[in-house]
Amino acid sequence: AIPLHLWDKCVRKVELEDLRGMPSWDGLDMASVQDITAKVKVFYDEDSEKYIVYPFLFTPKNTLQERVRRDDVRYDLYVKEGDLIALKGNSIDFEKMYDYMEEVNTKYEIGVEEIAFDRWGAIGIRSKLEKDYIVLPFGQGYATMSPAIKDFENLLLDEKIVIADNKFLRWMAQNVVAVMDDAANIKYSKKKSKNKIDGIIAMLMGLSRAVYNNGVEEFDIEKSTEE
Repeated sequence: AIPLHLWDKCVRKVELEDLRGMPSWDGLDMASVQDITAKVKVFYDEDSEKYIVYPFLFTPKNTLQERVRRDDVRYDLYVKEGDLIALKGNSIDFEKMYDYMEEVNTKYEIGVEEIAFDRWGAIGIRSKLEKDYIVLPFGQGYATMSPAIKDFENLLLDEKIVIADNKFLRWMAQNVVAVMDDAANIKYSKKKSKNKIDGIIAMLMGLSRAVYNNGVEEFDIEKSTEE
C-alpha cells in the first residue's frame, strides 16, 4: 500500500538535537504486551513547511529471541542497530516506556501538543497520560483512517514529509496492506498485513493531529465515531 520508492525519497538522517524545542503531535499504538508498541512523534517545520516523523518503537527484551524464532524476523538486529528499543522484562513495561519518553521530551525540550491513541489498546495508560497531556482517541475504522492516509499519501507524493531513517519502521511500511470500502474510503489493516505495522498506524495518528493543527485539510478526529 505504501510505495517504497516514494518513502525512500523522504527518508533523512534526523537527530533529536535537530528537533530541540519544537512541538510534537504524537501517535501511540499499543500492541500486545509481548509485542511491539509504537510512539511516533510528528513535528512541523514552519521554515520548510514539511512534517517530520520520528519513531520510538519498543519491544520486551526478555522474550526477544523467542519472537525472532516465532516470527522469523531479526528483531535482535533492529535492536542492535538502534531502530528498535528493547525494554527489560517479559512484556512491555508501560511505566518504563513512559519514563523513557519523558526523558526524551525533557532533554530535547519537546512540547507535546497532543497524543492520539488507539482507543482499545491504550486503556491502561490513558489515565496516566491524561494527567499531563491532551489525549484523543483514534479509531481504526475508515472514517478516521481514510483522511489521515490521504493526507499522508499527498505529503509523500509532494515530498512534504521527512521520515527519520529507521529500518524497522521501513520494514513495517513494506508490510502495509490497505483495504477499501464501497465508498472508496481506505484504511491500513493489521489483520490483512502479514507482519507488524504498529509504527505506521502510530505515524498516521500523530500525522493526523499535526496536519489538523497546522492548517492542511482540516479533519476533526473527535467528530469521528467509527471504530
